[in-house]
Amino acid sequence: MKKDTEVQLFMRLRRTGTSQQLAAAKAGLSERTARKYEHAKALPSQLKQPHTHRTRPNPFGEDWNWVVEQLERAAALQATTLFALLCEKQPGRYQAVQVRTLQRHIATWRALAGPEKTIIFPQSPRPARMAQSDFTHMEDLHITLSGQPFAHLLYHLVLT
Repeated sequence: MKKDTEVQLFMRLRRTGTSQQLAAAKAGLSERTARKYEHAKALPSQLKQPHTHRTRPNPFGEDWNWVVEQLERAAALQATTLFALLCEKQPGRYQAVQVRTLQRHIATWRALAGPEKTIIFPQSPRPARMAQSDFTHMEDLHITLSGQPFAHLLYHLVLT
C-alpha cells in the first residue's frame, strides 16, 4: 500500500507537466500504480475499503449465548473473568491466547447491544462571565389590581 504523500508528490509533478513515467519514478511508484491513482483521482487512504467479513470462524460461537447471558446478568463482568469461567466449563477447548478475541467480541457486543451509557458533558463556568435568564408567566397566581386580572411576566437572572 502506497502512502498518501507519495501519491501527492506524483500528482504535484504531473500538474507541473512532468511525464507520467518520470513523475512516477520521482515519487517512488511503478507506472502502473501511478496510472491507477491518476485515473481514480483519489489518495490511497480514500480508496481503502474496510473489511467486513470474518477471516476465520468464531471460536466462541457455540458458547456466545452463555456469554451474553452472563453479561446481561452482570454487565460489569470482565472478559478475562468470563474466559476463566469458559475454561472451567469447557476444559481443553480454549487456549490462553484467545482471551483477546473474547475481549474484542465483548467490546463489540457492549457497543451494539450492551447497557446504555450515561453521557456527561462537564461544565466549568467562570464566575460572573455568563448569566442565565428566563421569563415566567404569572397568570396562574390570579393576581388582581382593582379587581382586574393582572397578566404579567417575572424576569429572573442568575449569574453562573
